[in-house]
Amino acid sequence: MKYREARERAVRSGRVAGAVGQDPVCYRAIRSLADAHRPGQILDFGAGREARHTLALRAKGYDITAHEVPENRTEVHDTKALRQRYDVVIMSNVINVQGTESMLRETLDAARAVVRHKGYLVVNFPRSPRYLPHLTFKSVEYRLRRRGFSRASLEDGVLIMQKGANR
Repeated sequence: MKYREARERAVRSGRVAGAVGQDPVCYRAIRSLADAHRPGQILDFGAGREARHTLALRAKGYDITAHEVPENRTEVHDTKALRQRYDVVIMSNVINVQGTESMLRETLDAARAVVRHKGYLVVNFPRSPRYLPHLTFKSVEYRLRRRGFSRASLEDGVLIMQKGANR
């Protein structure tokens, strides 16, 4: 699949609205981090057009910023979000819609660039849709380790990685 086609498919993916269930896995991960650490500034990387995770967490008192690709941005998204650093970056249903290896590399590199030293990257990626079928938690973890992260935990289908921590 060509990069442009893969990007268009990712832009139209299921989380385009920023869908949220009753108790989404990323909420649980953020609460878990909040219990152990003060999460500080959070980025919802790939927040979806409606940024539902962002708005729900903001309503609970979290300092959270929404980022989305230009095609899906609305007034809730911060167009300068990737110019800052964050204590926690959430990538909910982002990895699974990357349709080419180059898209995946760009996405992981962009996430690495915005996570502060000793900050956390919270990644979940469901089995469907999964546009790169060879991706597993293990392969994503390997790619993140190569970018300076180490595993903090893997629970409930959410991989939490810490940047710059020696584990």
